[in-house]
Formats: sequence, C-alpha cells, structure tokens
Amino acid sequence: MDETGRKFVHVIGGMSIILFISLFGHTIFLLIALPLLILGMITIQAEHEKFYLPVFSEIYKNFERKNVLPGKGALWFWISVMFAYSFLKPEIALVCVVCLSVGDGFATLIGKKGVFSNPINNKKTLEGQLAFIFTSGLFLFVINKLGAMELFFVIFASIAEVINVDIDDNLRISLIGLIFSLFYG
Repeated sequence: MDETGRKFVHVIGGMSIILFISLFGHTIFLLIALPLLILGMITIQAEHEKFYLPVFSEIYKNFERKNVLPGKGALWFWISVMFAYSFLKPEIALVCVVCLSVGDGFATLIGKKGVFSNPINNKKTLEGQLAFIFTSGLFLFVINKLGAMELFFVIFASIAEVINVDIDDNLRISLIGLIFSLFYG
C-alpha cells in the first residue's frame, strides 16, 4: 500500500491531538481518550470478525496496511499518547506526541525514498531518521518548545524508532519519554 495517505492521517491526527490539548488541557483529553480507546478496540474486533461498520471499515480499507490486524498501528499510537499524558510531565508528553506523529510520519514518507541504509537497522534509511529529527525539531521550534532537552529527546526517539526490537515503535518512543522524565523530572 502507498504509505502517503496513511502517514498523512498519522501526522494530522497527532497535530490535532496537540491542538486539542493546548486548547482544553491533557486532563480533558484523557477523559475523552479512554472511551475512544474502547470504541477503537470494538471497531478493531468488528473489523477482524469481518463485520462491516460504514465509516470505520472504509477507513481501515483505505488506510490500513495489508496483512496486519486492522487498526493495530492506530491502537498503539493512541495507547502511547495516553501513556505519555498519563505518566509524563506535559512538556515531555508533548515532545512524545510530536515524535509519534510528525517525526514518525515524515520519517516514513521521506525514508521510503531514501538510498542510504541506516547503520542501526538496514531495513530503515538514514534519510528517514534525519527526517524524523529535522521535522520533529522544526515543529517544536515553530511552536516555541525546542530546547536542549527536547532536541536530545528527539534524537533518542529517532534511535528508538529505528532499532530492531519486538516492541511497537510508538510504545518505544513513549518509553523514551519515561526515561527522560526520570532525568529531567
């Protein structure tokens, strides 16, 4: 499948979460996020059971990767965002969500066209990792939230994104946030 539409939704979704939280706060977000998580799990199960849900089935059909549990990526993304805003300081959670959406989205979009194999993981490209760092850093700069801690976080999150371990990359980035919160808490 063409990742462009999928990653566009990924980036816009994350930026929408950031906007919502900046307007209403992370507590209101978490109060809404849990019911949405449950709804998402129900739709994933329904799709897995081949039960047609008019809006959700069309979204899965148009944006989900083939041969993957429908909604798996979105579920991990949502859980990771909820984890970040439940357990991390809001400023660290913000950097997590920027990395999860902007960094990860552009890493895929640019990395798919890359030619230089990443020395950390040869299935990824160096261009993708650099796009992750640049776009996350640029977004944080534009919203006036880029400092030394945030830049270090983005770099470490980009490494977490490319390492080849059997933990979802969205969760890895939130775990980097947990580690950073211990040092910058």
